[in-house]
Amino acid sequence: MPVAADPKVRYSFRQRKIPGIRVPTGKSGAMTERKRKQVLVAALDLVFLYASLYLALLMRKGIAPSSADWQTHIRVFRFIFIWWVICFYTAGLYNLAVIFDRGTLARRLAWSAIAATLGTVVVFYVYKAPGIFPKTVLALFAGTSVGLIYFGRRVYAKIQTSVVRKRGVAFVGRVNSSVRELLAAPRNLERLGYEFRLVLDNGNCEDELPAGVSRCADGDALARAVKSGEISLVLIGDEKSMSDETRRLLFDLLEAGASYSGLFNFYERIFRKTPLEDIDETWFLDNIDLMSKKPYIAVKRLIDVTLAVGFLLLTLPLWPFLALAIRIDSPGPVFFSQVRLGRLAKPFRMVKFRTMRVDGNHQGPTAKDDARITRLGNLFRKSRLDEIPQLLNVLAGDMSFVGPRPERPELARQLERDVPYYKQRLLVKPGVTGWDQVSGEYHSPSRADTFKKLQADLYYVKNLSLSLDVSILFKTVFTVLGASGR
Repeated sequence: MPVAADPKVRYSFRQRKIPGIRVPTGKSGAMTERKRKQVLVAALDLVFLYASLYLALLMRKGIAPSSADWQTHIRVFRFIFIWWVICFYTAGLYNLAVIFDRGTLARRLAWSAIAATLGTVVVFYVYKAPGIFPKTVLALFAGTSVGLIYFGRRVYAKIQTSVVRKRGVAFVGRVNSSVRELLAAPRNLERLGYEFRLVLDNGNCEDELPAGVSRCADGDALARAVKSGEISLVLIGDEKSMSDETRRLLFDLLEAGASYSGLFNFYERIFRKTPLEDIDETWFLDNIDLMSKKPYIAVKRLIDVTLAVGFLLLTLPLWPFLALAIRIDSPGPVFFSQVRLGRLAKPFRMVKFRTMRVDGNHQGPTAKDDARITRLGNLFRKSRLDEIPQLLNVLAGDMSFVGPRPERPELARQLERDVPYYKQRLLVKPGVTGWDQVSGEYHSPSRADTFKKLQADLYYVKNLSLSLDVSILFKTVFTVLGASGR
């Protein structure tokens, strides 16, 4: 029987005031499982790369390499291994969704191996390593490593889906759109080792639940599932509407080994975006602390200036040719400038290479497959060449390399009325690229798409870090190389 509650005790899961229950915050719990699996896969890749080099030397000479021969090669190849892992990372091969998709895995592994091999050829062309004859060894190494890594990823995926026991997940609370999205994405949960099995909704939900997910209207079934080991993680929905009886039950289940997570944090962990339906003003007070980010902001600004200067020096020789191509492709100016909103809604004039026709252009928002985009402009947009002049905006301090997409003032005013908390995306500088831009999905300025963009933007604002910025930049490189820009 549950212990009677002391009326003087205020139960609050979100603020973690139930003694002994620790609901993970977004920053401690959101990335742990994903990062752990990604680091494991990267470590396996390094093992396979070392093994591939050994096998390449073995196949080249027909005998096992001597200790001296191995040491000679490994002194150079250990740095090459790092380059290969960077190529894999840039190609998104540490995205868990790719690991479980055989077709995408094979394509990306092939392309990244080609890029890594070409880079290795350049290294050996510049650096003549004594005792190393890279032509044959490199060909054998590249082929062997691709085979081993592909086989290793498939074995890992098979083990994760068929052998490793999933953590059973139960949800307690009102079933809203965030819960429905989780229920509709079992593969996303599976990749991180979770499986939705139970919903305790007190009879308030009329949704048809997926196969394998049970509904219960009282806590007895939940208690039995936790005690039997079927459920090990309980998601907490809106705790304000939770009955005292349910609170006491969850508190008692600590002794049975239950662990708890807020629905919000778990949703972020799975989808890496913010569930807008589950936030309010208090969420911003709890999760946004820009004062503590001052060192990060200072370092980011230094990186922005350094990269902007470097890319400007690198690309300036191309500007006359790009300008000439734009003028030949369609009449009109070379540059396109427009007022956009920066940090804290401060207006600035953003500059890009022109990609649209001037005649008949109503200056409205760009739609997918917009007829106003020129043939050259389409190429520029896919390759992101049109955004090169934004380096000047970065140098001026109006933009950063990474941040939410800058929006037009008139659109922003309308979207602020239609989408809750839209203005809060401007707590940070807008970026040339951002978390939404590398999501792999085109988002128009419509209300529905803006809702999705804001989910990504607020996730970024909450989780500001150099590691997230680096991840976005690598994803942007892959987007550009894959010509999958908007």
